[in-house]
Amino acid sequence: MAGLQIETCSNQADQQPLIDFGARLLAHPEDPEQLASDTPGPQITKSLNKVLRAGHQLHFVSYQGQEYIFKVFADLGQHGLGRRLDFFIKSWLQNPAQRSYHGALRLQQLEIPAIQPIACLNGRFGLHRRGLFIYKSVAAQQSLKTWLEGSPTPEVTEASLEQLACITRALEASSYHFADLKMSNILVEENSEGFRLVLIDTDDVILSHSKHWPWLPAKLQKAIKLWNLRRLKPNHELSLRFMAKHWPEEDTESAVNSWYTLRNIQANPLKWMKRKLRKRHAKKS
Repeated sequence: MAGLQIETCSNQADQQPLIDFGARLLAHPEDPEQLASDTPGPQITKSLNKVLRAGHQLHFVSYQGQEYIFKVFADLGQHGLGRRLDFFIKSWLQNPAQRSYHGALRLQQLEIPAIQPIACLNGRFGLHRRGLFIYKSVAAQQSLKTWLEGSPTPEVTEASLEQLACITRALEASSYHFADLKMSNILVEENSEGFRLVLIDTDDVILSHSKHWPWLPAKLQKAIKLWNLRRLKPNHELSLRFMAKHWPEEDTESAVNSWYTLRNIQANPLKWMKRKLRKRHAKKS
């Protein structure tokens, strides 16, 4: 391990054991079980390997009665050469752990409900760079997509769409956009007051240069705003109701029709086709 860099927004002394535990995990992500210990301190309670991206792992860590997520970004060699090369290049340009950490911080500064960042660690291990993003776990059992597909009451559906529109309006009013904004990246956290929506997968919160180009024609500006929402794909009825809340001053039917057109455009056709083939293969197996 060379040049381990640590960023944290927490000054609490009790967070240091989490960072120390993360540094040891980052050194040996292929064998997290070796970190098991009978002594007090952070403990891994569950681990998940994400198969869609090279080397991403999720570890649920319990410490002082609180659950944290340790998201590891490392090439462990379980994917093809093309995907590993893509991960290698991106990790050197800016480690995904850093992007996730900074994205969560930006959303926090914008007062948009999102995962609460604790720290990020990244360093060089041989030729490769690895990263670790630590954040507080969200007490949620399902995504917004699953939540709305579960036939909630009209009142709950209305409140869900209102919260979603508050998030999208806040993003639209800011200098950033969430490139991976989709309903599966929004969790529903139930609490004593009801529920709230929480954004996850914050590595694609990026600066939107087009928002600083006032000379763009109004129609093109609207198209860009709809393009930023293209990955949100509720059914037709929910699309109409959401758009009426997101853009109350616009003609809802016309806005939704334009939105549908943009939603069907594939920004990266090759990547889209490969994803479709992987899903088809997964269903067959």
